[in-house]
Amino acid sequence: MWIDPHEAGAFLGQCAQYCGTQHAKMLLRVYVQPRAEFEQWVHDNSVRRFGPDLTHLMSRDTIAAGAAPNTPEEVAAGVKESGRH
Repeated sequence: MWIDPHEAGAFLGQCAQYCGTQHAKMLLRVYVQPRAEFEQWVHDNSVRRFGPDLTHLMSRDTIAAGAAPNTPEEVAAGVKESGRH
């Protein structure tokens, strides 16, 4: 997937690849900032290059690919559920 934004803002999308039944729930959000703001954010947050960055987990609106609101209760339920698999 490639996103080529031409203006700042928040954009919603839906996963277009089917590799399992849960992909119907794979909502995505793209937040576009002006380059200078983004570069400052990268500098201030020491963005890593590999692996998931959970630094800003609690600033996200949703979890589980947009399937659940990002609340402490939903995060705890998701962690508990993932331990059952």
